[in-house]
Amino acid sequence: MGMLQMMLDYLRIRRRAGMSQDEIKAYQRREAQRLVRYAVDNAPFYRRHYRGYDLDDVWRLPTVNKELMMDNLSECNTVGLTKKEIMEFCLRVEETRDFSVRLHGYAVGMSSGTSGNKGVEITSQREEDLLRAYLFAVFPRPEGKMNLAFILRVSSPAFNIDRFGHRLTYISQRNSLDVIRDKLEKLQPNAISAPASMLRILADEHQAGRLRVAPEMLVSYAEVLAPDVEQYLEEVFDCEVYEVYKATEGAIAASRPCGNLHINEDLVAVELYDEHGKPTPPGEPCHAMLVTNLVKTALPFIRY
Repeated sequence: MGMLQMMLDYLRIRRRAGMSQDEIKAYQRREAQRLVRYAVDNAPFYRRHYRGYDLDDVWRLPTVNKELMMDNLSECNTVGLTKKEIMEFCLRVEETRDFSVRLHGYAVGMSSGTSGNKGVEITSQREEDLLRAYLFAVFPRPEGKMNLAFILRVSSPAFNIDRFGHRLTYISQRNSLDVIRDKLEKLQPNAISAPASMLRILADEHQAGRLRVAPEMLVSYAEVLAPDVEQYLEEVFDCEVYEVYKATEGAIAASRPCGNLHINEDLVAVELYDEHGKPTPPGEPCHAMLVTNLVKTALPFIRY
């Protein structure tokens, strides 16, 4: 992505951050309608799934779940990939641990399966670039250039950043603790992102004097961050702890500078329902959540 395109994306994202609630709802409806039309034109599954429905009445369209998407994976994506080649590619990457490779130019990965069932994500280069611009536009980051260590079991080319002096370095969580410590000490990151349990292990190592790093911020994802663990991490590393709620269906929520987890409402539209299928009032626990990813077109997630 060129500097001009990144700056345009950055400015658009910053401008959307100031939208009112009514403007957000109108934006989500407009983008969801655009996405539905694109999916119907380019994915046979969605063309069948929405037959007979009013495509503009997007929040009343039939839902999609993981089982339905995986069963129809060849016809759910809009870029012509077959389920066979997708699954073979994902398994090959799992075996080789080479997360730099792409499938016909697309970043294709299998989820870590923390919910119990694995899903598939297909990301185009344009979608990757947009998410990187989003990271710089709204997510808290250290002073100066970002040097972030990204620790997780799996990775993707979409996670790689080495632009404009900012760098993201992937470290496999499957490495031994000795290897992870060595990589972190050589990298000396000013930000470390990892699942909450991994951050807790690193804090124990730091507390014991076996890990010599001084991050300015920590980012937790992939697992629930318990309040007592968050407090422990803040005390040990003497820095802020932020969260990212990222799933196969999209970057659903992230911490803002105020420290709270916020829905990324210009990336995803979230519908919350109670056990009776009625919209959940603000502030009340929900029984079911539907996600529409407003920016993913290679493999659309609509009322998922």
